Amino acid sequence: MMYLLLLLLIAGILLSSHLLTRRYGFQHIEYQLQFDKNEVTEGETVTLIERICSRKALPIPWLKVEMTTHASLKFARSQSTVSESTRFISSFFALHPYRQIERRWQVECTQRGIFSVAHIILVITDLFGTLELSKALHECAATLTVLPSPMDFTLPQPLTLPLNGQPIKRRLIPDRMAMDGLRPYQDGEPIRDICWSATARFDTPMVYQFLDTVQPSITVVLNMTTREYDRDFASDLSALEQAIKLCTALIEQGQALQIPTRFCANTAIDHTNVNTQAAKGASHIHHLLQILAALPNTITERFSNLLCRICQQEHHAAIYVVTALVDEELLRLAALYPNITVVTIRQLSPAHRLPNLYSAACSANH
Repeated sequence: MMYLLLLLLIAGILLSSHLLTRRYGFQHIEYQLQFDKNEVTEGETVTLIERICSRKALPIPWLKVEMTTHASLKFARSQSTVSESTRFISSFFALHPYRQIERRWQVECTQRGIFSVAHIILVITDLFGTLELSKALHECAATLTVLPSPMDFTLPQPLTLPLNGQPIKRRLIPDRMAMDGLRPYQDGEPIRDICWSATARFDTPMVYQFLDTVQPSITVVLNMTTREYDRDFASDLSALEQAIKLCTALIEQGQALQIPTRFCANTAIDHTNVNTQAAKGASHIHHLLQILAALPNTITERFSNLLCRICQQEHHAAIYVVTALVDEELLRLAALYPNITVVTIRQLSPAHRLPNLYSAACSANH
């Protein structure tokens, strides 16, 4: 009789645990996920903060959190698996009543892009492991922007541009002896150029506008086509990433020289063509880096069409074409327009002998 009562007691405890977990298991459990920074640069480490809080008397002896993110976000601990470009992370907890647990993951950002840790699934069991329940948390996600890091590359020498039929040296620095009025101050400009009397009169910082022999500006154009047979998508993603690093280097060097810089590419972000206006200043350069971080691997138009259109618009700009593919059409345009400089991330063949054709691979090797 005692054995029967003991068996009934055990069965009652199992059933009670089963019913309580099924009914109240996910109630009053709060889960939060966030990065300690919204934006970092490629190669840096960021902290992913995971918080889970129980606001009830029922303990949860075993709780697993399953998360999904991009494989380029490397977690310091080994509780993750990678399948192609997706990383799956599992996190385990034992929740006592009215207790909060915080866990911090060190995440290394190995590739530029806009990433999220999402598809959060909570899995719980009862006290004896006889029941397993899961719940998806669609509203919980942590988003991170990883800006591209620059390639070690230096701008080629200034090009010569035709003016009235005569080639002249392109001026990257304005002529400080020739003033052409005043304009509002922009971020990063030297304090010595501020006109203090005009600043007091307009109640906003004003600087002298200097004349240029040729209005200096830089246009960085990225060719998303990595191989001859690419049509709608870039096939060589590794080459594309190197080209984006090279674009980052050129844009940052334009910022260092205080030259208005724009960026274009034969792709689109959210159905909007990537085609910015020339400007300078820290906020503009940061905006260009954010565009580079968000670039997809899609191709929206033939690169030669984009380059022809830019060359017809930018007669006096230094146009830097960044590409993994150097084809006959690109060589023809580079020979036709003297303000084009083609920089490829691959080795050049001996047949490519144009003076405005460079290899970033050779520069990196040196």
